[in-house]
Amino acid sequence: MLQTITDKIASPISQHLNQCGLMFRLFSRVKSINSLQHKMQIKGDNYRSGKSLIQDMIGIRIVLYFQDDVDALAFFYSCGEVVSSSIDEFDTSTFRPQRLNLTCNLPTELIDDFRKSLPEEFAPYIDNTYEMQIRTV
Repeated sequence: MLQTITDKIASPISQHLNQCGLMFRLFSRVKSINSLQHKMQIKGDNYRSGKSLIQDMIGIRIVLYFQDDVDALAFFYSCGEVVSSSIDEFDTSTFRPQRLNLTCNLPTELIDDFRKSLPEEFAPYIDNTYEMQIRTV
């Protein structure tokens, strides 16, 4: 069920990017039980105390071929359901990808199914967001 929800998030993003004419690759994933267990071992105290919640149960990665396209998508996604964002500063002296990380609210119509699909032992520590990483090659 979580993969179906992930596909419902990723599909319109992919369609929109195709319509824009950008060259991109889109990948998506659902965090595995092993990954959740590992995350709880490392940061579990923060989650159990309520200081933070897991925000990357669903992850979307958009890989772009040109740095300017990251800036274009940054503008596009700043108009939506973005909870938080961080972007790498462009540095001409360093060869590395530029990244834009976004934490976005799940669409309202998917929240009930999302909550029902979460592994029961981890559900209290997961919020209703997903992570999107936009980066250059």
